[in-house]
Amino acid sequence: MKSLPYLVAAIFFLSSCSHIYFTEAQAGGGALLSEVPKELHGKWKIDERGSAKEGITEWLTIEKEGYRYFKVVKDSLQKVDTVKTETTLLSDSTKLYVSGKLYIFNYQDENPNWEIVVLEKRANGSIYFYESRDPKFFIRDKNLNLLEAKYTTDEEEIIVKTLDAPNTKSANFQHAIFSGQMENKTLHRLTRKKYRLHVLKKNGKVAFSGRKKGNGRG
Repeated sequence: MKSLPYLVAAIFFLSSCSHIYFTEAQAGGGALLSEVPKELHGKWKIDERGSAKEGITEWLTIEKEGYRYFKVVKDSLQKVDTVKTETTLLSDSTKLYVSGKLYIFNYQDENPNWEIVVLEKRANGSIYFYESRDPKFFIRDKNLNLLEAKYTTDEEEIIVKTLDAPNTKSANFQHAIFSGQMENKTLHRLTRKKYRLHVLKKNGKVAFSGRKKGNGRG
């Protein structure tokens, strides 16, 4: 079992190396769940371009205990060469909250701070995933306090306590750490279309957003 779900880390998160961290799990004013609700359960085939030609078949299942990932690789003779499974259960480092019709998935990965993804079960039966890695999106929330922002250049790492530091204008954003609990309206702003990551469709397939890394200009 891994602390970081393959679901959000390897499939649904983009290849960007930037992160938004929180010093405490974000509840959105909701309740902590001890198991994944039935409306989120299902099985989805991850059909990325070219994977079938390479003999790779991937599946994701969501159950009441957590998330399971399966990967089967076949050789040139179509014989099974590799079978890989990963399981992530709800735990002290993987938490799920419900706030109204939204779910806030919190996780830690070799880091005491938390990252989040917001899930929404739509009327059409699909499950939508949302997130933003833009610190300016969260700085608007009066309940959140920026503890540090880290940037890098070819020569150095820069750690500041403001997003307006002049020496970061041409630097690459790496991460921001916030304390406090975000307002409910911030949570709902995350469900705008431009913050959508991917969709688990009712027909058992995954729709990838195609969004560029460094997403989410607030």
